[in-house]
Amino acid sequence: RVFTGQVGSVSSTNDLGLLPYENNEIDVIEISPMMLNQVNQDPQLSKEVWRYDQFSTVYLFFRTQEAPFNDKRVRQAFAHAIDKESLVNTILKGMMIPAYTMLPGHFPGNVGDKYNRHQAYDPLRAQKMLAEAGFPGGKGFPVKELWLADASASSAISQAAQAIQEMLKENLNIDIKIRNTEGGAYRTSMYNWDMPMSIIAFNYDFPDPHSMLGVIWRSQPRGYTRHDWKNDSFDYLIDTAAGEMNQLKRMQMYDNAEGILTGDVGAVFLWHVITSQLRKPWIKGFQADKWGNYPNYRNGHAYYDLYIGKEVLGSGRPEKY
Repeated sequence: RVFTGQVGSVSSTNDLGLLPYENNEIDVIEISPMMLNQVNQDPQLSKEVWRYDQFSTVYLFFRTQEAPFNDKRVRQAFAHAIDKESLVNTILKGMMIPAYTMLPGHFPGNVGDKYNRHQAYDPLRAQKMLAEAGFPGGKGFPVKELWLADASASSAISQAAQAIQEMLKENLNIDIKIRNTEGGAYRTSMYNWDMPMSIIAFNYDFPDPHSMLGVIWRSQPRGYTRHDWKNDSFDYLIDTAAGEMNQLKRMQMYDNAEGILTGDVGAVFLWHVITSQLRKPWIKGFQADKWGNYPNYRNGHAYYDLYIGKEVLGSGRPEKY
């Protein structure tokens, strides 16, 4: 087995789009929602699409220790004012899965739709919660910035942010501003808890609920974690689960912890990522998961398992780079 050339998760959101893939300069490329129509309409490209769970969740978080987001009712209002189904079906072209919890489908500890009610789209309830928080009809609500990290105008995150901006205006009569920030400055500000709210993604580090619940949501001092959200009951469950040897009891603790996280609106969960990739037919060696998908996880297979098949002969692909 011999592998040469480039195979990686190159994104089609760069300036060159799908051109390097079409020119056989790379063998694998991720498809953004903005490229989906082009792929579907191409008789060859449409046959080379592979999809799998990325085990990433995109969410909107708040600076919860400062007004107005220190009021749970305000966070609830935001959660019920955002139509995740619409985001996924329009902006994201149906390529992702609406999220109501942190743990994605197929991920250990996922509880299905058990807690969906906490963040279901319900504009009337959203307006009621905002009024109870002291901002009837959005009156008096301060203009806040929604931070993004290096998001190009055509990116899914940027497009979703604009849609959320419109939803908050339509459903709550709230005005927000979108602020796009250089990646390094964004990360520093996030860990310093400087931003009032932001959209970001988190990808699992290891296949266990602690990876996506404990690692980023268990409270830590400023500078050590992404978010300032703190809930003592949540922290207790996370800490106790980490040392629990009985697997059933342990998973129930993570279940209860996720109920707290969603109900207290530590964040508004937006969508779970399903990765779509174009792969040349000569790329071999990806292993099937239990759901019949063939994922390209950076930590899920060894690159020496991948190899170039005989289909490459006559394709015009360069043999060396």
